[in-house]
Amino acid sequence: MKTTMRRLALMAVIAGVGVYSSAAYAETGVVGDLPGFGEDAYFHADGVYGVEKDIAEAEAKAKAAIEKKAQPAQPIQPVSHAQADFVAGPVEGTVGDVEPVHHETSCTSCGPIDASCGCEVTCDTGSDCCGEVSCGVEASCSLEASCGVEPACGCDSGHGKLMNLFDRGGRDRWLKAEALLWFPEARDSPPLVIRSDAGTIPSAPDDRDVPVAGFQTLFGDELAGELSGGVRVDSGVWLTDNFGIGGRFWWLGDNEESLSATGDGSTGSLGYSFFDSDDGEEDAVVIAIDLAVGAADPDRAGTITADTSLDMWAAEAYGRMRFTCSKNCQLNLLGGYSHINVDDSLRINGTTTVTAANASGATIGTNFTFNDIFETENEFNGGQIGFESVISRGRWLATSLTKVHIGNLNSTLTQRGDRTVSVPGGATLSEASGVLAGEAITLERDEFTFVPEANFKLAYLLRPGVSVSVGYSFLYFDDVTLAANSIDRIVDDAVITAAAANLNGWDFNRDGLFVHGIDLGAVVQF
Repeated sequence: MKTTMRRLALMAVIAGVGVYSSAAYAETGVVGDLPGFGEDAYFHADGVYGVEKDIAEAEAKAKAAIEKKAQPAQPIQPVSHAQADFVAGPVEGTVGDVEPVHHETSCTSCGPIDASCGCEVTCDTGSDCCGEVSCGVEASCSLEASCGVEPACGCDSGHGKLMNLFDRGGRDRWLKAEALLWFPEARDSPPLVIRSDAGTIPSAPDDRDVPVAGFQTLFGDELAGELSGGVRVDSGVWLTDNFGIGGRFWWLGDNEESLSATGDGSTGSLGYSFFDSDDGEEDAVVIAIDLAVGAADPDRAGTITADTSLDMWAAEAYGRMRFTCSKNCQLNLLGGYSHINVDDSLRINGTTTVTAANASGATIGTNFTFNDIFETENEFNGGQIGFESVISRGRWLATSLTKVHIGNLNSTLTQRGDRTVSVPGGATLSEASGVLAGEAITLERDEFTFVPEANFKLAYLLRPGVSVSVGYSFLYFDDVTLAANSIDRIVDDAVITAAAANLNGWDFNRDGLFVHGIDLGAVVQF
């Protein structure tokens, strides 16, 4: 009887311990040595305890439980966390058979984060979309640490940078569109359309350092250089997390300067400047002049127009590889193909009519008309190499792009012109050459050259993947051929108003040219 009572008491103690243990777990969320399950976790025990069980069976179970507890703790699989609230379903079997529960994470302000790569993800849910987002040590996923403006690169992977080239990122396409407000360099030019005081024959000073009273260059010396508008588009795709391909196109509108002058000489004399090879001094084709009665030269009235235009555009195809990166900074290596065009043109035409013969013996009404055309085309084809650095801080992003285009520059010079002299009641004489444009020619040459380029940009994030930017760009073209630099001003004045060929030559000069200005744009990643 005492033995039976002793066994019943032992069974009651064991049953009490089991009930206390279950209650303690439900309150504390601890199963053995496994932490992390709170009051939202619910379990049921598949063991049933009753007074109707055989005492021997109870003792066997108690002994098995004690032996099981004495065994060393089994390694517990890592639990993936994410969702703040979860409910775990029933867990079958004993405590040691509990399987890890899978959870999902979302950042309150950044939206869902793809943690399928197996990295530990932390998110500062108290900040806005640009809060701190980081990957664990073993992560190779590309989280949008810069909110998608330019991903601040994926976290370093344990399998090395070479293998990272084949990882996939989140937003893998980009589109950049910018309005260009650029200023090309003013091009050097000889004085072309000139003006002097009324009653004087217009001509440029023989010594440019010694000014002539009343002399003024209306067109020439420096051409254009004013603001030009344009557009630049850059688009591409990341083939992997760290390697992408893209294309860029930019175009700058014509940088133009023009002049139209008409007169009879009463308010000032007009002329088309050249250097007289016969006299060895500056001279001009007179367009408008009003001299004293009996002067050796006739009076004239006329019109002269001049215009110049500089046009630029480029198309590029390139590859982009992340060279190195950290949480808020990355350095990209760029390389590819470049095609650049720089076209320049200069046109001058005029007409003048004798209004008074004076003592010259000229026929009143005699008309002289001329056209001069100079055109150059510079076509660059070659490779490009450079670096792009990106630094992000919150919603701000700073980008620096420096590269050089290296290759062949094909330059073509074309000049042509015509002039006509018509005398009332007489013959009309025409010649297939102008005043400064002699015989029609087309010249071509090739040069190995380089085009350095730099761009600095500051962007602000409006929303994930969308930003606006302002930047500064600079390009320098080496050894280009420009229209005004190709003019040969040495002319024999005896042939200008006669029916004879103008055999003055040309200057196939090379010169440097730069363009710079402001960029206003937007960036979209998707």
